[in-house]
Amino acid sequence: MNEHEVAARLGVRVGLLREWRYLDSKGSRSRGPKYLKLGRLVRYRQSEIDRYIDECSRI
Repeated sequence: MNEHEVAARLGVRVGLLREWRYLDSKGSRSRGPKYLKLGRLVRYRQSEIDRYIDECSRI
């Protein structure tokens, strides 16, 4: 999935996904779903998005 699809699925701005990736690259705690870098492309696995949603769920 590309960042626009993920942002729509999570209900966040694309800019927020980019901020999370930036913060993750600086070694702080992970804020967003895991992603792949394929050259200059950023992609997300559907399974990682589902896992992220499950981890964020509060029941």
